[in-house]
Amino acid sequence: MPAHATEMDTFLSRVGFHANQPSTKPAPVELVSARQDWKHLTPDLSCHTLTPIHIGHRTYPKGLGAHANGLAVFQLNAPYRRFVADVGVDNNADTGGVRGTVEFIVKVDGKEKAHTPVCRGGAKALTLDVEINDAKRLELIVTDAGDGISYDQADWADARLIDEKGKTTYLSDILRLAQTSPFLSQSKLPASFIYGGEPSEKLLAGWPHEEKPPISRDDRTIYETVWREPGGSPTPPAANSPAIAPGGLVATWRVEVFKDTSAMEFRWTFRNEGSRPSKLLTRVLALDLEADLPDGAATLIHSSGGLTGGLQDTDTGFAIGATRLGSATLSGAGGRSSNRDLPFFQIHADEAKGGAFFGVGWSGQWRADCSYPPPGNRLHVTAEMEGMNLALPPGETLLTPSILFGTYHGDAHEGRNMLRRLLYDRYVPLLAGAKPRAPVSWNSWFVLENRITEDLLKQEADCAAEAGVEYFCIDAGWFDGDFPNGVGSWTVNVTKFPHGLKPIGDYVRGKGMQVGLWFEPERVAAGTRLLKIHPEWIHNDLLDLGNPAAREWIFRMMKQYIDEGGVRWIRFDFNTDPLGAWNQMDAPDTRGLAQAKHIAGLYELLDQLMAAYPDLLIEGCASGGRRIDLETVKRSHTFWKSDDTARLPVMRFHETGANLFLPGALLNTNLLTIDNEYDIYSLFGGPLGFGVDWTKLPAGKRELVRRLVAQYKELRPYLNKNYYPLFPQTRDESGWIGWQFLDPETSEGYAVILRPADSAYITARVRLQGLSPNKNYILSPSTGTPTSTTGKALMDGWPVTMEKPATALLIHYTKK
Repeated sequence: MPAHATEMDTFLSRVGFHANQPSTKPAPVELVSARQDWKHLTPDLSCHTLTPIHIGHRTYPKGLGAHANGLAVFQLNAPYRRFVADVGVDNNADTGGVRGTVEFIVKVDGKEKAHTPVCRGGAKALTLDVEINDAKRLELIVTDAGDGISYDQADWADARLIDEKGKTTYLSDILRLAQTSPFLSQSKLPASFIYGGEPSEKLLAGWPHEEKPPISRDDRTIYETVWREPGGSPTPPAANSPAIAPGGLVATWRVEVFKDTSAMEFRWTFRNEGSRPSKLLTRVLALDLEADLPDGAATLIHSSGGLTGGLQDTDTGFAIGATRLGSATLSGAGGRSSNRDLPFFQIHADEAKGGAFFGVGWSGQWRADCSYPPPGNRLHVTAEMEGMNLALPPGETLLTPSILFGTYHGDAHEGRNMLRRLLYDRYVPLLAGAKPRAPVSWNSWFVLENRITEDLLKQEADCAAEAGVEYFCIDAGWFDGDFPNGVGSWTVNVTKFPHGLKPIGDYVRGKGMQVGLWFEPERVAAGTRLLKIHPEWIHNDLLDLGNPAAREWIFRMMKQYIDEGGVRWIRFDFNTDPLGAWNQMDAPDTRGLAQAKHIAGLYELLDQLMAAYPDLLIEGCASGGRRIDLETVKRSHTFWKSDDTARLPVMRFHETGANLFLPGALLNTNLLTIDNEYDIYSLFGGPLGFGVDWTKLPAGKRELVRRLVAQYKELRPYLNKNYYPLFPQTRDESGWIGWQFLDPETSEGYAVILRPADSAYITARVRLQGLSPNKNYILSPSTGTPTSTTGKALMDGWPVTMEKPATALLIHYTKK
């Protein structure tokens, strides 16, 4: 364990990651209570601006962000000698380095041991070094110095206890654990499996194991434990069944604990190092978590996947649901991960004043079950690759789903925004060495479909470049046989492109844009070239990416055309449900193997492409957004989120839902018609994509696009920060629609407010969230002149009037 454990490190210890035995001793330090007159006590950040603790001119990585008037009480169950902290008013954009007046008091076993003079904004920190001498109770008090609590953001920087051996315990680590303790109380690994009919909790206690030394990286610490099935004499097989050789299975549990945030990722991997098939692996639970929640409601907050559906359909993509547990099941469908439910979800417990979020990394068939049966208070959450019944063949390695698990303290929005930022900051891959921006793109399909030619594309490119498009994307139809019947031929149609892809690639780059190209590597249509030359690689219409030779053929084919066209964007599509083919490939006692090998091959192919082309933008696609999960987020810079692009109300519905769980930059779509600002602002919740015929767009509308694209490029960094819906998610055009993005470090962002065409309301009250109530903000609207008002007024709600239907208002708000 590292010297200064985070709450997730502590969780690993409590679940027996090291000793395989739960601890019954009380924790050395426990938070008894914490209260203050504004916000809540915050670990390692200012409680108000949620920025790193900063006093005077010094920034501190650790500490407690407090506010007057406040009290935090800690129970000391171990012999500590000293309490040490630097204290002062936090220097941030809100206090401005001049505002705020507080006093700090330390009490030990009820006796006052330290009392500072008045600390003022901008002053350097005062150091407190207080003798503890094996005391049992520590009280940290902040007062407002008698002049009210405005701007009294008080920091206990580097607040720590030091024991008799000089070991340091940071109080912010104790606070993190206390804030989320209901979800960190399990006394066994949060993952399990059944092997040969026996549960892993029983088996692993008797298997020899190796705990590898932790690996520390910039943003995470990696732990790994390897268990080996004990050897012995082979058990005689039953009649007509394969021989079983004990001693062959190796089970590895790997966990990556993120630094500076209460989240981690973990997964099982299995390998058969024996000479015969293993015993049966069944119910490999990538997630098997229990929590004792306080009495009260536990709510599962979830979303459908990237589906298509009309205004009245029930299967519309990214429909947000809130299910009070009871019990609920989420899953993929047909072998595609977000083909029914999105594999990111949240459980919020009101009484615990917090909750947990989850992400499932499995690009095939998965299932998650959440159970919180009344009248008890025991929550149980599991996730798995559904339907496994697998005797692992000799020499085979089995990859299983990865799980992202994080805890939070606060309301449900805080948990989801923590997930969104985590996905963007730690999962979305780099593009040319930097985090990708939401792209501005044009796609050929909605204008030309299979009719594309080099000459027609050049005409579109001339206008797209003037509009500010960054990626000019050639969709399906560039190959022999067209879409869908030519998928699997993968030869350039020389009638459309007489000299191959190079001329159009050169032309697009000459206009200052990058060229994109559509692929669907995993599906093979009847009669195509690949089926003729390698029928053994194809099952139904599915190319087996679990076959290394097939995978290498696909990589070389894609590389050929990426190089030929100078391609810097690919749409990686997948328009078939693979589960039936996988099941046909498996025997009854190898159910799950074909799926696991295919998915591992998919990840290897995408990793190979990213390694070969670090500046290649990869857009994930699967008949829309039907394969979005934790592992594809690691390997995609954006996603085509739904094939339903014809109806603006549905497209807005998708973005207002999907943004709750996913960073906005991942949610690409195309605008097909442009009448006014309202249409374009309707898509200011994700990448700005177009599917219009530029050659037929009047000059005035081209200028409108150019102007709003330039505005969008200024605002798009906010898409990956915090997100708040301003009105309920709806496909109904009678009400208003709107959303807000907020950078929590600067308390700045933008909001989009729409009055749809069918709305009879000319005024609505809009309430922004997450602002600094005592700070003044400049509101720069898309129409009208800038105004100034307080954060409190904006959060309390202010009336917005739009006289005409189908009108949009964009407001960029900045601190004054």
